[in-house]
Amino acid sequence: MIRIKSGLVILIVMVISCTNSSSNDEGDGGEPPIATPLWELVQFENTSIFASYSTDNNLYSFTGFEVFKSNNDGTNPVQINELNDRSIFFVEGSSNTLFSISDSTILISTDETTSFDTLKISGITIRSALIDQNDLYITTEAGAIFSVDLASEERDTLYQSNSSESLRLISLLDDDLYINVNNSVKLFVLSDLESGFQSPGFESSSTNEFIQLEESNILLAATRFQKIQRSTDGGKTWTGSGPDGIPANPITDLYLTEEGRVYVSILGSGVFYSDDQSESWKSVTDTVLNTSVYSFTETVENDLLANTDSGIYKALFDPKTN
Repeated sequence: MIRIKSGLVILIVMVISCTNSSSNDEGDGGEPPIATPLWELVQFENTSIFASYSTDNNLYSFTGFEVFKSNNDGTNPVQINELNDRSIFFVEGSSNTLFSISDSTILISTDETTSFDTLKISGITIRSALIDQNDLYITTEAGAIFSVDLASEERDTLYQSNSSESLRLISLLDDDLYINVNNSVKLFVLSDLESGFQSPGFESSSTNEFIQLEESNILLAATRFQKIQRSTDGGKTWTGSGPDGIPANPITDLYLTEEGRVYVSILGSGVFYSDDQSESWKSVTDTVLNTSVYSFTETVENDLLANTDSGIYKALFDPKTN
C-alpha cells in the first residue's frame, strides 16, 4: 500500500566509488576511478513526488497537489485534470483500480482512465485512509474509525471518540490496525473492538510504517528515533534492528518488495536494504540520489523507483540480486 508520509527531508551524501581497477589508480598517474551510478532520474526533475502506484499499464504519481498518469517507467506523464483542486492527500491502487481521497471525497477509477466515480460518504471529514482488498478504512476529524465496503458502499463504525482524538492510520496487518493516537502509536484489533486501543509493545511518538515478512511472524516497524524495531513473535515483543553505525534519524519509508527484500530510507543517512529479515543492512546510496526520499514503488516489471523531492529515480542495480 501506498501512503503519504509526513514531510521528512533526507540529505544523502554517501559516495559510492569503484574499486578493483589498478589501471585507473591515481597513484599510477591514470585518471581517478569513475563511480558507477546506482540510480537515474526518470521524470519530474525538481518536483516533489510523495508517492506513486504502478498498475499493469501505467504509473500514477502524486505531487501533493496533482496526480499524473505516465508509462510504468515514469515517462510521458499526463496530468489527470479531474483530480485538480480537490486537496487530495491519499492515492492508492488495488489491482487496476485507482483511489484518490481528499478531506471530503473519494474518487474511484476502475478502468485506468481519467474517468472517476465518486464514493459518497457524507457527513464526515476524512483525515487518513487505508485500503485492504475490498475494504476501505478511514479516520475522521471527529475521532472516529470507519470501515467501508467498496462493493456495497456500506459504512460501519468501528470506534467513536468522546473527545475528538487525533487518529492517523499507519498500517493494517491481518486483524491488527496500527494507529497514531494523539502522537502515540497504538494497536487496534479488528476482531476485538471492545478492547479499544492497546500498546503495540514498544514506545514511540512517531511510527511511519509496519510490515510483516511473508510466511513468518517477523514484523518490522519504522520509528522516528529508534530506527527499525523488529518482532519475531507477531508483535508481542520488540528489539532494535539497525541499520547500525548511523545516527538514529527518522525513517521515511520501510518497503517490502515482491522478492522479499526490505528497503529503508533514513533521514540524512541514505537508502539501505536487507535480504536476511533485517539481520543486516547494505547501503545503495550514491551521489545521484542526493535528495530526500519519501517512499518507494515497485513496478509490474519489478523495477524499483524512489519517489523524492526532486523527481522519480529508478534503481540501476538489480533490486533482486545486488
